[in-house]
Amino acid sequence: MRKFWKNEKTKLNDRGAGMALMIVAIGLSTLLVSVLLMVSLYDYQMKTTEAASKDNFYSAEAVLDQIQTGLRYEASNAASGAYQTAVAAYGVTRGADNLTAENTRILKFKSDYISSLESSICDGAGTGEYYVGGLDTEYVSAVIDAETGKVTTPAHFSKGLARYVNSEIASMIISGEVKISYNRGANASKGTIVINDNGMVLKDITIDYLGENGYYDRIVTDIVIGYPDISLKEASIAPNAVYYTLIADNGILVKTGASAQFKGEIFAGAHENETHAEADANYMKPGSGLELKIGSSLTAEMGSSATKPDHFIVEGNTEVDGQSSLTLNGGQFWTDNINLYDTSKFTTGYENLSFISDDLTSNGNNAEITLEGSYYGYAGGSFPKVSKNENDPEYSAAESSSAIVINGKNTKVNLLMDTLNLYGNSYLTKNSFAYEIGEAVNGSYMDAAAEAQNVLLGTSLSVKTDQIVYLAPAECLTLRSDSTKHMARNPMLSTEYTDWAASVNVVGAVNTAIELPQLGGLSIADALGDTSDSVGATVIWRKIGSGANSQTVAYVYLKFSNALSASKYYEAYVNASKTNLQKYASQYNNTIKIGNQVAEISTAGALQYNIRNGLDSGSFEVIPGKDMSVKYGYQGTYWNRFQALRAMLVTNIGALKDDQLNKSVFHNIIKTSEITGSEVFNVDGMIGIVTNEDVRIESGNVYYGAQSSELSKVRFILNTKDVYINDSTYTGSIITDGTVYITGSSKVICTEDNSGEVEVILRYEKDSDTKSLIEKYFINGANYLFGSSSSSSGENGIYVDFNELVVYSNWTKE
Repeated sequence: MRKFWKNEKTKLNDRGAGMALMIVAIGLSTLLVSVLLMVSLYDYQMKTTEAASKDNFYSAEAVLDQIQTGLRYEASNAASGAYQTAVAAYGVTRGADNLTAENTRILKFKSDYISSLESSICDGAGTGEYYVGGLDTEYVSAVIDAETGKVTTPAHFSKGLARYVNSEIASMIISGEVKISYNRGANASKGTIVINDNGMVLKDITIDYLGENGYYDRIVTDIVIGYPDISLKEASIAPNAVYYTLIADNGILVKTGASAQFKGEIFAGAHENETHAEADANYMKPGSGLELKIGSSLTAEMGSSATKPDHFIVEGNTEVDGQSSLTLNGGQFWTDNINLYDTSKFTTGYENLSFISDDLTSNGNNAEITLEGSYYGYAGGSFPKVSKNENDPEYSAAESSSAIVINGKNTKVNLLMDTLNLYGNSYLTKNSFAYEIGEAVNGSYMDAAAEAQNVLLGTSLSVKTDQIVYLAPAECLTLRSDSTKHMARNPMLSTEYTDWAASVNVVGAVNTAIELPQLGGLSIADALGDTSDSVGATVIWRKIGSGANSQTVAYVYLKFSNALSASKYYEAYVNASKTNLQKYASQYNNTIKIGNQVAEISTAGALQYNIRNGLDSGSFEVIPGKDMSVKYGYQGTYWNRFQALRAMLVTNIGALKDDQLNKSVFHNIIKTSEITGSEVFNVDGMIGIVTNEDVRIESGNVYYGAQSSELSKVRFILNTKDVYINDSTYTGSIITDGTVYITGSSKVICTEDNSGEVEVILRYEKDSDTKSLIEKYFINGANYLFGSSSSSSGENGIYVDFNELVVYSNWTKE
């Protein structure tokens, strides 16, 4: 046994084998670890390379994103400006239907939108190119650090795509690490733009980015700036009618001796031609919208808020009869003509804006005109005929040219306003001879067939005696070369005129080269200078006296076809003949005073005055006429606004149809067929009245037919006949198809403080089965219920997602 075990031990002896196995295992482990480390290193290096590449790529893309953000900003500004212009075009852009008008406005919007973009990012409008970069000269020599290669002076670009990047990228552009170019660097300064149905496309914008690690990336793309998708359809019109103090479709008459006061917005329609004797207390001049009878007064207090100015709209003429007074404070006053008579007064306050489509005329003696605020007489020059019907032959240039005319003696004119703009000139017409020049007129004037014409005067503020300035100098009236007869005088008797007319080659020819003492030795041609206007003559006839003692007199006037020529002639005449002209003028105007605060005087014709800043100058001074063509664009705006206001109490004529323009306010806003009797709305003690009867407000009550309501409770009146207010104060709103007659001391007041009560009545529904007052009686009345009572000219602003509007196209990475 012992031998056996001895032999076995000898046979299995493996001393040292474990060590060998361990060495082999360690070797294998080391090899495996080395392989793993190598793989990890390669993986790390690959990830590092990928990260660096991505970082470089994202940096290049960041440059492009900053440019895209800048272009979105430009698109937003361009869209906002173009939209405002398009909305403003509602006043001038009208078609046969809404679609035609909207298409016109959309085209205008797109055109203005693209023009704005071209101005901000392109090399000028219509060039077809955009700037890539434009460095301000003060940064061209920017300091670059020698060690880091970084720009140490802040960078700034004034134009081009580079101006949208931040200061860090701008510095890298200067140092050369970033390059913005066009078409892969083929043209580094400018790129091509394409305008198509989708908008503006900036072609082949190329961004080259060289990172700190030496990696390089290039991105090439187009950027499309699309058209915003907006609506320019006209909204349903629901004018501010429910907030007007007074809407009188057939005019407002303040009777003899009455004292009236209005607060709030007022509309007075043109009075129809009715069969009244002038002595009738209810007589109104046909075509007048507001008339103050002898010895009466009216003061209108209107809100002056810049965002919502109150309006006093007189569709026709404003007549201020003898010894009466019209005072306007705040808001906007719109009318056709203003006519003053003996000892009458017209006054506007310092917050008032007056828009007068024709003349302010003082026809009576001792009248007084005091103008503060701003005054715009906006028709004249090349402006088209002024009429609700532009084809009406009654409306010629003379009848629509806005001026201030002084025909009455001893008239005071105080010009104390901030702004005076008179776009028109005065005219001498056959009607002007209702008043004599220098002697009394008995009988009537007459016309001489085709020779009688309107005479353009060179003044925008004209005194009656200015007319003698334009009498053609007798020595300048042309004779035939073989004639021995000479012009004796002007004016002349009809027999003298016949004799003269037979001796001239062309009736109306004027010799402009003769030197004249009334021009200080100048000729007419010298006085006119280089205006290049031909000067002729025209004749207006007048019959003086009556019966067997009457005589027909011919007045021959200079005829200027150019307003500035007429103004220059007037200025030269006044400067040379002040003393003589002053003698005549003193019979008519007491003072024409211009105050210190007048900031702007712009008149088509000359303006003469004799007092400035409270100091008597002793003689005439003249402000020359101006070329008003630069302002003519406003004339159409003002006239269109007046038409819209007097048709429907809105300011945007583009929202009105032709049939609305030809109807009156009452018939544009009220369902007249619904007013068949009397209906009373009582809401919490406040009363609204709808009736087809005359309404009388007096003695603390409101009477309509056989019914009456307590005056203190009535807040709204709608009727189809006349309204009589006698020595009463009414607080609320009145809308009538008739005339409002005011006697005694009366007030009509509707302000923001009580307009809410009016609205409560209008919106009140008696029960679930009946319509509210406003729905039943107002056209489009439902619009008021949903808050659309203001005049709207389209969408209330625009919302556009410019992230989706400015996008990449044909994007590639190299």
